[in-house]
Amino acid sequence: MLLAALLLLVAGTGTSALTLHAVNHWGGGFQVEANVPICAELDGWKVHLTFSEDVDTLEVWVADATKVNSREFILTNKDFNGVQHNGDTLSFTFLGHGTGDIDPDVGVTVEGMADCSGGGGTLAPGETRPPTTRRPTTVPPNTG
Repeated sequence: MLLAALLLLVAGTGTSALTLHAVNHWGGGFQVEANVPICAELDGWKVHLTFSEDVDTLEVWVADATKVNSREFILTNKDFNGVQHNGDTLSFTFLGHGTGDIDPDVGVTVEGMADCSGGGGTLAPGETRPPTTRRPTTVPPNTG
C-alpha cells in the first residue's frame, strides 16, 4: 500500500500512476496484463514499472525494457506504437522472472501524463478504465 501511495504522489508531477497485480504466477515467474488509459497526446512514451519484490528480467513484446535496478524497469515504445492519443488505451502483457514463487504488485507510471482517472489509481486484475471520450469538432460554416 505504501508503494501505491508513493506512486500517487508522483502522479501530481506529470505522470499517470496505477497499481497492477499479477494475473498468473509460478515458481520463478509471473504474468501481468496492463491496460493503461491515455489522457494526453504522446509522441513516444516511457512506462516505469516499480515492483514490490525483486525481479531479474522482463519479457515484453510491445516495448524495449531497460532494468534500472532489481525493483524498477523502464519500458520504451517501439517504432510502431510510439504515438498514443487522448482516449487510447496502452495495452501490454509482460512476463517477469525472479527467484522463488514471486507475486509482486506493480506500480505503473507513464512519463508526461497526468492521472487520467481523476482519483484513485488502483486497478484490480483484468480491470480497465473507460477511455476518455473525444469531443466532436464543429467547423463553422463558410460565410464568405
